[in-house]
Amino acid sequence: LAETATYYGPERMPADFYQRMAEKAGQDTDKRITIVDSNGKVLGDSEYNPARMELHNDRPEIYEALHGRVGIDTRVSNTAHKNMLYIAVPFANQHTRGAVRLAMSLDAIEDFYRHIIWIVLLAIGISGLITGIISFLLAKKISEPVSVITQAVKEMAEGNMKKRISWHEGDEFSVLAG
Repeated sequence: LAETATYYGPERMPADFYQRMAEKAGQDTDKRITIVDSNGKVLGDSEYNPARMELHNDRPEIYEALHGRVGIDTRVSNTAHKNMLYIAVPFANQHTRGAVRLAMSLDAIEDFYRHIIWIVLLAIGISGLITGIISFLLAKKISEPVSVITQAVKEMAEGNMKKRISWHEGDEFSVLAG
């Protein structure tokens, strides 16, 4: 957008060029786009009438862009009255210098973060459930032969010397059972 604004000169632009460009860019990006000149006058805005908007040269992100840097800021919008993220970049052509600003509601970003947190918590819960099931199965596999051997030893202690254990897993418990 800034490159397009740089390319055209006033002799090739209709009077509402910046307004139409802001509206088109706003439709394409689904974000609010504002174009201001070097004095902070709004030349085009994708959501509001520029003629009714105040100067924007005191906005931190616009100030940075008008001084050749990328400007980023978050604050409550004076126009939209909601928490917004602003990013502005400079542009210049032969006759106009200014800034192009993209604005998006922080509500969308906060919703995205909530969604990510929900996914992470769900993944932790599922991992915990799987870990619990695996732990239970392993504990059962380990404790079952110990329980069988313990029961046989109790019976032998009570005098049943004919008690035998048959365990054929090929592990240490087979050695103890034999």
